[in-house]
Amino acid sequence: MVGRYRLEAVHRSYPSELVRLASGHTVLLRDVSFRVIEGRIAVEGKSLHPNHALIYQTALALRPASIYECGVGGCDHLVNLHTLLPEAEIAGADRSLEQLAFARSRHDLRWARIEVRDLTLLHPERDVVDLVFTQAVLMHIHGGDRHRTFLRNMWQLSRRYVLLMENWLRHDFVDDLRALFPGQKLYLLRDRSAKGLLLDKQNALDYPTVTSDRELRSPRG
Repeated sequence: MVGRYRLEAVHRSYPSELVRLASGHTVLLRDVSFRVIEGRIAVEGKSLHPNHALIYQTALALRPASIYECGVGGCDHLVNLHTLLPEAEIAGADRSLEQLAFARSRHDLRWARIEVRDLTLLHPERDVVDLVFTQAVLMHIHGGDRHRTFLRNMWQLSRRYVLLMENWLRHDFVDDLRALFPGQKLYLLRDRSAKGLLLDKQNALDYPTVTSDRELRSPRG
């Protein structure tokens, strides 16, 4: 229950967090002039948050035909991915109707499939989309095995890629992923101050890998 209350508190504070984010960074690409230069997004004016830029640039490199965000928040990431990859099928979930209502108050989402789903509970759905990702969601989920169940659901939903952009101090992500998916390579994404973890079910990417949480957390990692 503690984890549930904590996540609900995060949802309540989310609108004010977006205001703070927008004071220092570009939030929506459609509102600014930008270019993609050799896979990197160059924005006129305030830059993207490094974590967000890394998500979008990874999606541009992987070119998934379909994308699913676990924990959509205000749906800004899905809107930006739709701007960058208009041909991709876009979908996502959050755990409450109130959160989805907030997202729809920010955006016209008729081009996306957005649903209520609690991913801390087991779901049988498999091989649904090419790329499944989170941005600062699992870091707020604590108590029991809930965050590991969330990871299992992400893996099952994905046909190919799982991308995590989290606070790496909140869980032992590398240990958890290695225990859940033995033999799976964990690819380390890094750009400026941002770090991400990428899983490819085919283990076929030519990216650096990471083998321990200590390595992931290291400033040199």
